[in-house]
Amino acid sequence: MLPRMMHAAAITNEVHHPTSRLKSAHPRIIHHVQRIAVLRANGVGDLVVTLPALESLRAAYPLAAITLLGVRPHEELVDAIGPVDEVVIVPPYPGVSIQPEELDGPAEDYAEFVKRMRERRFDVAVQMHGGGRFSNGLIVDLGARWTVGFRTPDAPPLDICLPYVFYQNEVMRYLELVGLIGVRPVTWQPRLRPGRRNLAESHRVVPETPEPLVVVHPGCGGVRRRWPANRFAVVADGLAARGANIVVIGAAGEEHLVDAVVRRMSYPALACAGRLSLGGAAGLLTRATMMVASEGGLLHVGVAAGAATVGIYSAPGFAMFAPFDRANHRVQISWRNACPECGTPPAPAEHYWNGAAAGCAHEVSWVEDVSIEEVVDAATDLWATAQPARSA
Repeated sequence: MLPRMMHAAAITNEVHHPTSRLKSAHPRIIHHVQRIAVLRANGVGDLVVTLPALESLRAAYPLAAITLLGVRPHEELVDAIGPVDEVVIVPPYPGVSIQPEELDGPAEDYAEFVKRMRERRFDVAVQMHGGGRFSNGLIVDLGARWTVGFRTPDAPPLDICLPYVFYQNEVMRYLELVGLIGVRPVTWQPRLRPGRRNLAESHRVVPETPEPLVVVHPGCGGVRRRWPANRFAVVADGLAARGANIVVIGAAGEEHLVDAVVRRMSYPALACAGRLSLGGAAGLLTRATMMVASEGGLLHVGVAAGAATVGIYSAPGFAMFAPFDRANHRVQISWRNACPECGTPPAPAEHYWNGAAAGCAHEVSWVEDVSIEEVVDAATDLWATAQPARSA
């Protein structure tokens, strides 16, 4: 890939020389930037919430090549991620692309990865992968002129650091981070732009029909954030009665959840588990009038693809990941703060999404207290405004 020349809108406190390392949160621009690396090697929803920051980074440095250091599913979305020029897969690295306990140290192919990345001579490497206890070491290994990222007290330092505090809206977290290198926000809305290949795949699996398309996704990364399948069936039937074409989607391995929804419905619906790539799912959601889903990666893809959404969120998920606007997105929140089986309180914040509650082995939904009536009312209300806009 040909390097691009840097251009940035001036703000304050220019950086004139890379030797003036300031471990601070004061905004400053970096000049002569041709190549930028961004580390975000985790879930799909985690990537989606960085998109406004990536768009803003692109606007500030429009001629720089931006490389996303990510994971395999991100490759399926590369055509839809406008600000990113390429995705490079991060090899197994404890605490980043795999769990810390899975390897004593980086795998053998990590050395080759570092060698290839150093040959690119990145001007800026941005760590968007948590508090930095593990990821800051990887960023430093890249050998970039400048390193920027988050830091908890136990993390190695970077050239420009922002304190990492767990509870913060994730979109604003990354906009704040890139602001440290002179990047002004250009949007707060995550946006995916699926290309022809993504749309063609979605049409092969889900042909066009005259009826408005509603996508239902009952799965998510963990049982505790999963709303019951029988309730999704009731909501889907209500929308089908109003003229919607219902498609129930899921990743490979979620067939049982998708089938459970379709079997319980009175109206016909298309079961579509494991039949779409991530890019194809983004293409489908670009065509959708509405999405109804549990909090998870595909719900975030739906928001970014432009579908109106009704999402069922845990309280921490609402605080950190829910979309900002309510014209197109309705959030139904579970305020439960203890295991519904045994009353055990939740895990510490940093472990919230990793399994069940601390000291509790119950694999049960923590969002079941969100009622069918709440979700039906939200979906019906949103349908009244979303459906005419799509059919205009």
